[in-house]
Amino acid sequence: MDIAEQAGFDGLEMFRFRFLWSYPSLERYRENATVRQLELHLHEALDWNSDVTHPEIRIPALWGGLLPVDASLEDQFGDATELVVAYGYHWREVVKNRRVHPNWTLQTATTVPNGNYNCPFEEFIDAVGEHEISLTLDTQHLLEYQIGKHGVENLVGVPPAVLMKRLVDFFDKYRHLVREIHLNNFSPARGNRGGRNLWLDDGVLDIREFCQHVQASGWKGSVTPELHPRFFSRFSTRKNVNVAKRLLEQVRGYWS
Repeated sequence: MDIAEQAGFDGLEMFRFRFLWSYPSLERYRENATVRQLELHLHEALDWNSDVTHPEIRIPALWGGLLPVDASLEDQFGDATELVVAYGYHWREVVKNRRVHPNWTLQTATTVPNGNYNCPFEEFIDAVGEHEISLTLDTQHLLEYQIGKHGVENLVGVPPAVLMKRLVDFFDKYRHLVREIHLNNFSPARGNRGGRNLWLDDGVLDIREFCQHVQASGWKGSVTPELHPRFFSRFSTRKNVNVAKRLLEQVRGYWS
């Protein structure tokens, strides 16, 4: 939160990992965000059964941070008033509780136990269309999810113009349901580890073109840029503030 404040962000999105198998109270985070005048959003963490891209995500398992398999949104976010980003397989729970928890959204992605999506894209998008479910559109995960294969390397050979059309077509069709956009760029040729969550101007997508299209549509919502942790430092707050400032400048430039 200090870095986000110093860099000039309007808010930030926080994974709600557990600690010693318990969900932390949100009051401290709310207070810190309020003091810094930051809007706080929450993101579902991964569970024990998730087949993840980055093995280091298993580190939170050492302090009870990963979720139990099939952890419900009610357990995780029943006390949350902030916008919540959950994985797609929760669609039934979101529909069932939409009047009580209108702040829950589904990300255009889901987890991949045993290497396969636990909710096929066809099922996900049918549910979204039938029930008018609020969405968080992720520009990287959506394109993976659409082809049914997790990993940006699976998009090698797909022309950038085709990827952009898929992204724009999805946004145009579901714009009225999209409450947040996760802004990512990627390069399939660099592989699933080195080619995802790149700088917004370093990848196969023309992020400026997409942002200009979104702006021209009149869409109003939150935009959360995502950048791989390797671009940040574990030790230097000054470097992290500079990285965050550069990221924010890119986003604001694309919306100008």
